[in-house]
Amino acid sequence: MVAYAADDRVGAKVVHSDAAGHAVFDGLDVSGSTAYYALTLLPRNGAEDRVVSDPILPAADAGMRVMLSGDKDAAPPVDDLGKVVPQPALPGGQVLAAFVGAPDADATAELYDLVAGKVIATHKLERSRAIPSTVTATMGELATTDDAPPGALRVVVRHAAGGNPVPLRDIAVLVRQGVAAPAGADAAPVAERPTVGTGVSDAAGLAKLEGLPTGVPLELTVVLEGKPITKAFTLDAAHGGTIDVTADWQVLGMYQAIFDGVAPTPEGAYLVQTTMHEQLYRSNPFQLTAGHGAAIPVYVLPRIAMTFELDGHVDDAYMAFQGSIVVQNFGWAPYAGPTEGVRVPVPRGATGLVLADQDKEWVSADADAFRLTRPVPPWGGSFRCAFSLPIDGGDVTWDLQLPYGSYESSLGILDNPGMKLDLPATQRVDMVPSMDGSRMFHALRSITIQPKQRMVFTIHGLPVAPTWPRIGRYVAGITALVLLALGLVFALDRARRAAAADDDDKDRAERKRRKRRIEELLDEVAALDRAGAGGAAASGASKGGKPGKGKGKGKGGDGPPRSRQALVAELERLYREDAAQEPARDGA
Repeated sequence: MVAYAADDRVGAKVVHSDAAGHAVFDGLDVSGSTAYYALTLLPRNGAEDRVVSDPILPAADAGMRVMLSGDKDAAPPVDDLGKVVPQPALPGGQVLAAFVGAPDADATAELYDLVAGKVIATHKLERSRAIPSTVTATMGELATTDDAPPGALRVVVRHAAGGNPVPLRDIAVLVRQGVAAPAGADAAPVAERPTVGTGVSDAAGLAKLEGLPTGVPLELTVVLEGKPITKAFTLDAAHGGTIDVTADWQVLGMYQAIFDGVAPTPEGAYLVQTTMHEQLYRSNPFQLTAGHGAAIPVYVLPRIAMTFELDGHVDDAYMAFQGSIVVQNFGWAPYAGPTEGVRVPVPRGATGLVLADQDKEWVSADADAFRLTRPVPPWGGSFRCAFSLPIDGGDVTWDLQLPYGSYESSLGILDNPGMKLDLPATQRVDMVPSMDGSRMFHALRSITIQPKQRMVFTIHGLPVAPTWPRIGRYVAGITALVLLALGLVFALDRARRAAAADDDDKDRAERKRRKRRIEELLDEVAALDRAGAGGAAASGASKGGKPGKGKGKGKGGDGPPRSRQALVAELERLYREDAAQEPARDGA
């Protein structure tokens, strides 16, 4: 199991499978910051299947099961490295590192042993050349020509170059008399088939041979990238002839580094790395078998790039856009970016940023951008989103900052009567029908822009929303505020009235209490006056007893009688309180 971390750390752990074919790796990083690759070599039918998993990013809530499988015994060996780049036939112990993108010609490639944790070989980069095992050639039939004298042969050598043949210079050609015997037959040694002509192609790919024998079997040999290609022919005595040779081969990358004599890795793995443009670039992890080398690409590209696929249409006073944004990661490790996460801008002035529910696990919507909350996995990821741009006076301006550039993006805008797009001269636009054919779209395709640039264009002639809905909204808003204010006033007044009513109840209760007390005091004063007039003390002494206890009501029940002066003072105080509470009351 090989680990590639977002902070450029790498490592490997070897585990032997058990009797059931299981190998368990635990303690893996579940934060999304580390990608894992499971590799193994499976012996089968005298060869080995070289199998490797896709990037593994363990989930936080569950483990994972990965199957590494070979094929049936009769099938050719499996080589999963071919999923990354077609694997040519390379000799055992050879690693061909191909540098793709924008490599630095003066850089050095390093072969890194993942189990040992160190660089084991280095090699300077060189221009890529044809891989010998991939060289093929097509030789046309001999065509007679009057431009060449009898005994002359013209050989034209070209490279197919994807359908646009180009001449090949400095290609060696030779002609031998006689032909090689078919396989299995007794063939004459090459020394017994004398060379009767040689030549080298010029800048036009033309090699001229003169004085060849006529009327006898001859064999043309063209040496391409060290590989001889042959064809039998015979010249007649009256004319010269021409043979066209079209060659093709596989070349990987602009520059390459070849490591030979690398040990096979039944219990290990390698990677190729280089430092260019002040950045570290690494290949995918790989293993070597005893009989096969490996062709390994190293992508010297911007670490991440953006591709958007959006459709837009008029929605009331807005141009609404929706679709998907792809964040591509050209590295084999997750890309974490800055501490706050990778920000994916939207056009300036956009509002209403929303995300599909399933994408909210790793993307959030800020006010002016989408933000990735987890590292970008190897090979990248995508999310679905929507946002709107306001229509201002019938125009919409798309002004999008592209910190990571745009790679093969597309934008479709639903047509409206009178609509016109003001685009940069370099941007092509086509009119394409909708799925049902009822509407037309302005289609902007293959939008590729370098990082740290902007994409700016304007859409004119869009419908302008009538003013009365806006005025109606303003009136409705003001009316709502007025009603809210009136409701608040009414609520406060009701509370004030309730408090006043409560105070009135308390006042009435207090007045009743005072009236009862005033009546009690008046009774006590009258009782004192009656007692003083009747001579109560003399009546008690005439019976020969002790002076009796006089009873008088005071405030609080039985007790010593209060003086008339104290009772009158309390009466005056109560009358004053009553007068202060109701100054207009009769008798106050």
